[in-house]
Amino acid sequence: MAMCSKIVIANQMSEMGLLMIWFTILLILLLIFLLLITRVYVTANLIYTTDNHWLDLRIHVLRICVFRRKIPLEADTSQKGSHNISFSNVRNVLKREFHIVKGLGKSMINVLKRVRFHKLVWHTEGGTGDAGSTGLVAGGVWSIKGVIICYLVQHSQMKCKPVIQVVPHFQQPCFYTRVECIASLRIGQAIYALVHMLKNTVIKGESFQPKTEV
Repeated sequence: MAMCSKIVIANQMSEMGLLMIWFTILLILLLIFLLLITRVYVTANLIYTTDNHWLDLRIHVLRICVFRRKIPLEADTSQKGSHNISFSNVRNVLKREFHIVKGLGKSMINVLKRVRFHKLVWHTEGGTGDAGSTGLVAGGVWSIKGVIICYLVQHSQMKCKPVIQVVPHFQQPCFYTRVECIASLRIGQAIYALVHMLKNTVIKGESFQPKTEV
């Protein structure tokens, strides 16, 4: 009789152990699922002037700031003929960088379509020192900004009205630009987009050749 009782107790303990294991597995899977659908908010504030350029980057998860850093931006002088960005050449710089982004093709579009923009402000002031050329440059900056914003609106989830401004200074050479952006992305979507981009660019060797029309 005592032996039978011990067997029953052992079986009950074994069943309880299995239930605890299954409960732990289900709990872990639930936590992973909740983590993957959690939306990460990225706040980026970029300031670029003639002698001061930096990026303030913050990342929030569940309204908790998990990362914040002020990153200084240095001009790339490694290439021949490279120099700081000024109001005179900012359109060419933006055009070149935009072509690089477009050159990523479907990989970049696959990332952008999962991104929500909650705030996008892009303010630029500048002058060349000559009233005539300042007006021409300001028009060029307006045009390339419009092309970039249209690309983002077309391929991302724009939850706000983008604000772009160009203020010409006709009497003095100067340059100032400020970008304020808040974007969000689910962690699972970010992982999927990163894997997809790596698969296309590294494994399949997707071409990065930019298109030349703007």
